[in-house]
Amino acid sequence: MDNSPVTPPRLAIVLPHLRSGGIEISTLALIRQLQDRRFRIRLILGSRTGELLDQIPETVEIVDLGGRRAMASLWALRAALAGMDAVYSGTNARNIAALLAARLLPAHQRPVVIISEHSSPAAYLAMARHPGPRRWLMRRLYPLADLLAVPTEGLGADWLAALALDRPAVATLPNPVLSPEAMALAQTVAEGNGPPRDPALVLAVGRLHPAKGHADLIQAFARALRTRPELRLTLLGEGAARPELEALIAALGLQHAVTLPGYSPDVARHMAGAGLLVLPSHREGFGNVVVEALAQGTPVLATDCDGPRRLLAQAGAAGRIVPIGDIDALARGIVEMAGQPEPLRAAQTAAPTLSARYAHAAAAQTFADCIAPLAARRRG
Repeated sequence: MDNSPVTPPRLAIVLPHLRSGGIEISTLALIRQLQDRRFRIRLILGSRTGELLDQIPETVEIVDLGGRRAMASLWALRAALAGMDAVYSGTNARNIAALLAARLLPAHQRPVVIISEHSSPAAYLAMARHPGPRRWLMRRLYPLADLLAVPTEGLGADWLAALALDRPAVATLPNPVLSPEAMALAQTVAEGNGPPRDPALVLAVGRLHPAKGHADLIQAFARALRTRPELRLTLLGEGAARPELEALIAALGLQHAVTLPGYSPDVARHMAGAGLLVLPSHREGFGNVVVEALAQGTPVLATDCDGPRRLLAQAGAAGRIVPIGDIDALARGIVEMAGQPEPLRAAQTAAPTLSARYAHAAAAQTFADCIAPLAARRRG
């Protein structure tokens, strides 16, 4: 009988930065949980920047690629992947870089490569820079991956069909969305002992970026105020679009009703106190905030992106989907849903099912169960 100690799997995780986007927040939660499951993590960042940096556990090794674009840092990435059992890439550009860098290594040093996609292929390629060359690269490189990880059922098949590929293998790995603290708060809310809920508070959460549709939301909110002047809008998040959004708020005379307080580490409590969450994105592969809101019994109004549409399909009156960029439809949704009894009741009914699957521990265990055998296979 072999009683030698089992070496923990060595996993590299590749991200462009640690600013507070959905992918970065989910990956941070995953890192913490995987460490508890004895993974040895090396976090490889295109740029060692972002407000989430100080939340990385001290035991995680961080490699900074120096702020260069993904393709310009291939040799540095190759060096960082040497000796790892597996690499997980969190974004499209880093997928391509990780696949190329891994191929630069000798076969005996090459890690298992797990790429991921979080948006539908149509939405992503419509917004991507240089979509033609990018699609060409994906068609040639994606079959070299050992696994394509996606957060929702069907998204992997959509990518393979869009690229006319029959590989790599696909795994649905739910995002780790709900922290233990959020789960505890959800239980408190379900028992009727949560924080006071302001039915007039409309909330949006996410990086301030044009693709997130915040300008559409601000314009829609201005129209909603004509019918419901008591409403207030809070946009939680930070990003390069802040000056543009602040200018729009001023131009529409909304300074009294719209606030941009920046990033908050306690999104769950904000969700629990709101009358409606709005997700106005132009593209959204999953939509962590949909799960976060419904878990706290808060209804959701979202644009017709792949992830939110799938998540809200079973939510009944707790969710509504409107066309992307349709400002009038957003305004109607805000007027008809914010703080209204039926959507609130439906959200409270939907909360337990979502909470079970997307809790940090449950999602990380699914990830570990999928990745650990691949890492073991690489060791032979």
